[in-house]
Amino acid sequence: DKGPSYTKDNGQFYDFNFNGINYNINKDGEWTITFNSVLDDEGKPTNKDAAGTAIKINKDGVITISDNEGQSWNLNRKAKTSTWTNGAESIIIDKGNKSVTLKSTGEMSQKSEKAMNIESGDVLAMKSKADTTIDSSANLTVSASNNVTVKSGGAWNIQASGNVNIQAGGNLMMQGSGMAQLQAAINMLGTGSFPIAIAGISQCIGVTNIPGLPTNSIIISGSATCLAGA
Repeated sequence: DKGPSYTKDNGQFYDFNFNGINYNINKDGEWTITFNSVLDDEGKPTNKDAAGTAIKINKDGVITISDNEGQSWNLNRKAKTSTWTNGAESIIIDKGNKSVTLKSTGEMSQKSEKAMNIESGDVLAMKSKADTTIDSSANLTVSASNNVTVKSGGAWNIQASGNVNIQAGGNLMMQGSGMAQLQAAINMLGTGSFPIAIAGISQCIGVTNIPGLPTNSIIISGSATCLAGA
């Protein structure tokens, strides 16, 4: 009396229950097996928290494995997708579009005890709405076969514990809308053979034998830390 009721609309089907397992084949040939846990003498599940895990193959050959926590794995031959999800986090392998999508509403972590390689045959984009950190305990190399653009909406700080080398195959321009300052124990321009004049302090001597022509001068008391040369 407490079992399911059927009508002629159910067509040809098979429905079988034993020890908490329901085995069903409907008129469309769809097959479902559902775990409801062991039943008591009154036909009620003895472990309702465990009940609800199911495996189903529908009339289109799509197979779904699911539990009562919203976790599922779906193999869809029509959409050509394989989806593993818990309702919020998901992994989708799309055969038709040749793509893999990973989605998390929380944290996502990747870790490898050995080498890890990320390679793209097309555009590679990385975006973060918060701080982004790249940290290497060894060398860090950034290389491009074409242009490199680095842009900061605020301050940009470059620090090195050793030498810093900037080389350009063409022109090199450094431009600031405010003050530009070069500060070191010794600042050299070119070969750095001669001291640079300091306004109001440096002294020069010069000699010319032709009246009206500029004097060739040499700074005799200039900057001790700023040197210029050809």
